[in-house]
Amino acid sequence: MCSTAEGGGCGDTVRRRIKKERRNDRCFKCEIATPVVVIRQGDPFCGPCLEHHLVHKFRQGLGKTKILYPGEPVLLDISGSPSSLTLLHLMASGYDKASHKRITASPIIVIIDESRVCEMGESVVTEVLRVVEGTPHMPRRMVIVPLEVVFLGETLEPEMRVLLNAGDNDNSVVDLSELSSPDLVSQTREVLLKPGGDEVRGSMKRRILTALARNFECSKIMLPGTSSEFAARLLESVATGRGSGISFQCNYLDTRSPEVTFINCMREFTLKECVYYLRGRGVPLLTLPQPQQQQPSTISQLAESFITGLQSEFPSTVSTVLRTAAKLEGVQMGQNCRACVLPCPVGEMYCHGCEIVLGDSDDLPFL
Repeated sequence: MCSTAEGGGCGDTVRRRIKKERRNDRCFKCEIATPVVVIRQGDPFCGPCLEHHLVHKFRQGLGKTKILYPGEPVLLDISGSPSSLTLLHLMASGYDKASHKRITASPIIVIIDESRVCEMGESVVTEVLRVVEGTPHMPRRMVIVPLEVVFLGETLEPEMRVLLNAGDNDNSVVDLSELSSPDLVSQTREVLLKPGGDEVRGSMKRRILTALARNFECSKIMLPGTSSEFAARLLESVATGRGSGISFQCNYLDTRSPEVTFINCMREFTLKECVYYLRGRGVPLLTLPQPQQQQPSTISQLAESFITGLQSEFPSTVSTVLRTAAKLEGVQMGQNCRACVLPCPVGEMYCHGCEIVLGDSDDLPFL
């Protein structure tokens, strides 16, 4: 028998259960509208409140770091993924005149085109451009770069500079597709189909973004990686022998490169939040190009599926992994790896993980 006189009887348990059930019928924030998505357990949001919540979270990260200055050029890596399109819309909301705290930096949208390498008939660039054109208040300064041009090596930046200077105005769209060639496409495709192609692909994109930053005299690059992607990347780093560089990868500001700072502005966002945000704004989800992998699943793919499976059963998995990684201290070894830019032993060009992944491909011109 329970005792209601002591203030802990069955009545309290029933009331708590009813209160919890009612919360799922109303928005967690406004407590009026019908929710459309449950972000976390017990936190249902309606469409307008979800948008307000994500905008606030995005601005909060930029406000705490105070990383963007008025008129400063900043590159936006827009690939067409849900997180990159969400980044585009969140940035656009900061240029609205009715916005409480306007973003005053000068954005340059960078679209890295992988359609030729992945043998896609229709380029995703067309769809991304359509989304950009439908984004209000956003400056229209864009650069389209084929992924394969990274194999130009030392001639990449001079040839980029010639084409970029020809369209140097605030609302221009510069297409660097003429730098591409069938030989570069086949060479890139051959490298991506080898084991470790996912990591080489990331190094290619980083090299292109860094080259563009030099041409625009820009020191900030905003990346669209979500929390689940970061958690999978951390597990992958441990599995490939890069555990000493975990703390450098999970920070909001990635300062591994001495030339540019990579801003992981979507680090606190989940893929679910991005998808529902775009759905509420009527933005279609795009099918991204992927190289046809001939080998079994890679370590990055296995790590991603492992994290996704755990997150579905234990909703605190991703946040726990990121919080634990943030407590670790990085180990400076004197120099950085040429491929992943993580610390590596003195006298070595690559870290242990990249030596295993690259194998006999260490003569790549972009490394």
